[in-house]
Amino acid sequence: MSHPDYRPADLEARRAALRPRLAAVNINPVTFLATDYLNHFNEAVMLVEMLPDAPELIEELGAWRPKDYVGHFSAGSMAMGDIARIAYEIAPERYRIPFDFVTRVASRRLCRDIALLTRVAGGRLAQEANQTALAVRPLIALAAAIVNGREVEMRSGRFVAGTEATPECATMAQGEIDKLFAPRD
Repeated sequence: MSHPDYRPADLEARRAALRPRLAAVNINPVTFLATDYLNHFNEAVMLVEMLPDAPELIEELGAWRPKDYVGHFSAGSMAMGDIARIAYEIAPERYRIPFDFVTRVASRRLCRDIALLTRVAGGRLAQEANQTALAVRPLIALAAAIVNGREVEMRSGRFVAGTEATPECATMAQGEIDKLFAPRD
């Protein structure tokens, strides 16, 4: 989402006005994003990792549904939710665009893998759960790095100092996408 309603000076004025309130709710004053959102993914991965030893958790894991950033904070405290929504709306695109992309990939991967995990058992369950955790944990780490001010060029997934993120760079090579969503045996 670009900021069509704001001129750059207006956007900076809104950011400056909100910045003093961000520390109280653990939102990064540079990126205007919060790592608290990543708990949504960490909880799912934790359940995935526990499945081999506690297969009864599959029902709880099966109830997991992706939430977007604003939706996640809308379900929390009103003060945090309001500030998080406002901050997200005016977050610099060089952070928000790659952050949104990475969290969408994590959501899609988790949804796909949770559906698979509900259909497997025994030793295969442990193998599939491990593959899911190994695939999603780096995405969570990448999203956390973006929240903490690292700029990422999404074609390579590498941190690139001084790279301006744009909607065009928030893509992955087709081979990378195919690998993430390839059917698993």
